[in-house]
Amino acid sequence: MTSLYHSGWRVSEMRALEWRDVDLAGKVVRLRPEISKNKDGRLLPIKGEHLEIIERAKRKRRLDCPYVFHVDGQHIGSLRKAWKTACVAAGLGSFVEQPQHKLTPDTTADATHEGQVKARKKMPKKRPGHNRA
Repeated sequence: MTSLYHSGWRVSEMRALEWRDVDLAGKVVRLRPEISKNKDGRLLPIKGEHLEIIERAKRKRRLDCPYVFHVDGQHIGSLRKAWKTACVAAGLGSFVEQPQHKLTPDTTADATHEGQVKARKKMPKKRPGHNRA
């Protein structure tokens, strides 16, 4: 969750992050266009707490698993199930709304503040009912 907060990426993008996308020496993570929902590749400088998270994942890396974030070498499944388990363990009941749905505007602002760089020129936003040619 903390990595999602620092990156501003979608859950699906973070789940698909592989070690080939991480440059710890250059302190940058690359989102490949083919795993981005909008097919727009991005570079994300990593520093502070986010760098520590990636370095911790590197220490726990399994050579039989290409993913940065995994569960015992397996691709991460649903975060909803893990979130429910965490809520129960914390004594909050069976379910509390997932924070990634609430953090989107702030996360985007923080990621921009932290220096997230677009790999390609940003395209104008689509408006409902209007198709690009």
